[in-house]
This record gives sequence, C-alpha cells and structure tokens, in this order.
Amino acid sequence: MDSYVRDLLSDIVRSIDEIHEFTAGLTIEDFKQYLSNKMMRRAIERDLIIIGEAMHDIVKVDHTRVMRIKNSKRVIELRNDVVHSYDDLANEKIWNFIWKELPYLRKEVSHILDLYY
Repeated sequence: MDSYVRDLLSDIVRSIDEIHEFTAGLTIEDFKQYLSNKMMRRAIERDLIIIGEAMHDIVKVDHTRVMRIKNSKRVIELRNDVVHSYDDLANEKIWNFIWKELPYLRKEVSHILDLYY
C-alpha cells in the first residue's frame, strides 16, 4: 500500500508542476488570458482531475496521511466540479485555486513524500 500512496502523492506533485508550466509567465491578474486559451484550460482541468482522483484514492486507503493535507476535501470537491459541472464550470474558481491553493498543496504533499518515502 505504501508504494501505491507514494505513487498517488507523486502524481499530485507532477500534475501541480504541469499546471505551473502551463501558467508560466502569467499572474493571478491574467485571468482573461486563461479564459481565452481553451487548450490551457483543458490541460489544467485534466491535471485538476488527476489531483482530485489521487487525493480521493489516498483518502480511501490511507486516511491518516491525507489528514495532514489541509484542503484535501476541497481538492476532491474541485475535481467533482470539473467532471460533473463542465457545462457551468466556474473558471474563476479554478484560476483562484491555482494561484492561492496549489502552491500550499504542493508543499504539503512534498512534505509527506519526504517524511514517509
């Protein structure tokens, strides 16, 4: 189970890093640029799905470690929004999540990886 959880945590870090690559050179003020770039939005949405799925799977198999992740429920909820509310997706919510929460999520997940793996 430990290698499975390690792989899921690594998937989260990798997806966060990809989102960082997709948004390189942008700031939180560049929301209109994000809205106008469909390919970027779809790529980021895909990585958010991966992050949320991995978090969901970690919760199922290793609840103690995921409890160290402050916003684990919010991450899973965002994944559900992306998957199930695609026709009414709150792009501003995603954009703010990228800038305000992903950096902290990466630190938390990286810390767990360093601590246990």
